[in-house]
Order: sequence, then structure tokens, then C-alpha cells
Amino acid sequence: MDTFSLVFKVHHLFYLRPYRFFDIGQRHDYYDDYRNKYILKRFSERSYVKANRLMHRLCDRYGDKFKLSFVMSGTAVDQMRWYAPALLEDFKGLIARPNVEILAGDDSCSALAVLDKTLWKSQVERHRSRMKDVFGKCGDVLAGTELLYDDQIGKAAAEMGYKGILAEGAKTVLGWKSPHVVYKHPDCDLDLILRDGVLSESVSVHFSEKGPLSARDFARSAALDNALLPDDSHVTFYCNYATLGEYQEESTGIFDFFEQLPEEILANGFVFASLSESCRPGKKETPVLHMPFTTSVMDEEKDITFLYANELQRDVMANWKKVCPSLRSCPEEEIQKDFRFLTSVEHLAFMSTKYFTQKPSIRYLNPYDSPYDAYIDYMNIWSDFSQRLQGL
Repeated sequence: MDTFSLVFKVHHLFYLRPYRFFDIGQRHDYYDDYRNKYILKRFSERSYVKANRLMHRLCDRYGDKFKLSFVMSGTAVDQMRWYAPALLEDFKGLIARPNVEILAGDDSCSALAVLDKTLWKSQVERHRSRMKDVFGKCGDVLAGTELLYDDQIGKAAAEMGYKGILAEGAKTVLGWKSPHVVYKHPDCDLDLILRDGVLSESVSVHFSEKGPLSARDFARSAALDNALLPDDSHVTFYCNYATLGEYQEESTGIFDFFEQLPEEILANGFVFASLSESCRPGKKETPVLHMPFTTSVMDEEKDITFLYANELQRDVMANWKKVCPSLRSCPEEEIQKDFRFLTSVEHLAFMSTKYFTQKPSIRYLNPYDSPYDAYIDYMNIWSDFSQRLQGL
């Protein structure tokens, strides 16, 4: 039976305040509270509250025939708790439903998966614990930062006990193979679930470019892609939850699209499944997929060049890597908190010079006039952070 998974990401980074050279060693307040609060409030009013209301309606209308999954960063939870507690309660009410799953992820959406597996594991475990504390549950499937994945990341996920991981169905890896198959890690008992990037970005990026996409056309396209596959194929749609109402404004018809989507998906022979349900442990005929290099959902290349495409980004990543050994045993929670907040990958994305291939959401949220401005402001803060870490 063909299955369809609807997966939404909710993440907010902590924006940095203007931090000058002469602030180093004098001030340790790094974050722009006004901007953080404003962005969350804007997203809440334009997107989250309306989207949650819609998902409640769909759950009521279709019962257990409709299922969805969320991956929510720890920094998003922190901001809701501090700036919008009513919104956090709203999400708790939705995620408490039996047909809504919360996935494991990276607590701060950092790039540690490619820098330091030990620290990355600790952040993933922290995230899983927090999701259970806040929402009362956490699934057995991992959806990491920007779906960063390679064989080594998969091995680390299996060592932590996850039964599946969500990754990008990148053509550079798949070739002629389909992203609508649940694959196996070559060396571990780990299912590899792939995002259909074309279907996902037809909504998240291109929804209103040539006139609004209809739910019927979307579902038929998914069914057509499945026509030559076995009956147990699986389609994964994954995008930022803020696509509903923020990145795609309400006037485009985005809410109407998702209102009609379940009916069209069911009418085209699919059944909804959570990502945990899409895993097939012990299925011997599951094909193996080898990913020797790291893929992601970012840009057209679906690789990790968004992290280190220029000298500014490479310098920042080198500084992150340099302090990782010290952070593994650092007992100071305030230092650990700042490290989590400062290593969100958006800080690197703001330094990117890949203007024509960047995701619209990165350009849209970038507060800096140039990559160099982002780098200077960031490195001033990082210098102060490094001094504090060395002084312990």
C-alpha cells in the first residue's frame, strides 16, 4: 500500500544584536530580543495559529486517516516559552493528538553532525529529552538540521537507537533510483526515508510562481511518480511550517491547498502514515542506499556548500571545530546554551554569497546588508564567547 507522510519543520534561531569590537570582554548579552520576539509574533499571527487551527480541523474531519509529523527545534521551544507561551500551549494541544507525531532532531539546528559526532549526539539526546518533557512524546525517527545526512551520520543515529532517519532524496546520490522507496543503511539496522524535493518545493518555493498549485494536481503528480513502483512505496513531503501563511501568504491560497490535500491524497490511492510507521524493521528485501558524501535540503545542489562556500564561512566553522573538545566536558550551562544558540546554521547562511541559489527563506530573514557584515558582527561575539570559555 502506498503511503504519504506530511512533515513540518518548526525552527527559530536567536538573532544576534549589533556587537562591536569594543564590546568584547565587556558585554555578554549577544541576542536581539526585540527582533526575536517580533519575528516569532509575526510568524504566529500570519502562520502558526491559523495553521494549527487548520490541522485540528483536518484531524477532526479525517480521524486516523490523516496523520502528520513535526520536527521542532529546541530553540523554537525556548522562544515560545519566553516570548509566546500561548503559542507553545497551542502546539502542545495539537501535538497531543494521537495522529500527530513529534520527531527527534538537533536541539539548535547546528552543523555539529559534520563537525563533531560526540557533541552532535549530546544535542540530539538533549532534544529528544526536551520533546518528551514538553510534549510528552518523541518518535523513533530522526530529522536532523536541514536533513544533513551521510553514512557516518546514519551510523551515529543507529548507535543512539533510532530506527529511521529522514534525508534528502538528492539526485546526485539516487541517480535513476526513486526517493519513494524506504532504503536501508549499508552497515546498520537503520531505515533511510527520503524527502521528495521536487514535490516539497513545488509547494514551499514555487507554489504561487505560475498560479497557485492545486491539491488535485499535486496528488496526481505524486501518484504518477509512483506508477512504476511497488505497491509499498512511500512519499515524504517535508517543508517549513511557516510556508503556510508566511513564506506563502494566505492570499496565494496556501491554506486552501492544505485544506483540500488530504481528500486528494486519499483519492489517489495513498494512505497517510507517520514517519515512524513508514519504517520497516527487519524487511530483508529493503534495498540498500550508500551515501558517501553529505547531502541536505539546501540550495539547488542539495549538499553542504551552503555551510562553507566561502572563506568567511570556513573560518567560522574552523572556530566551531576548535572549541568542540572543550565543550564536551564544559559544566557551565550558560556556556553550553550560548554555544547552541551561536551554532545555528542560519548564522552561516547569512554569510553565504550564493545569492541565486539560496532558499528564499534565508534571503527573506537575513538582517545583514552583506555577508561581510554578518561575519564581522558574528566574529566579535564569537571572540567574547571564546574568551569566556578559555577563562573557565
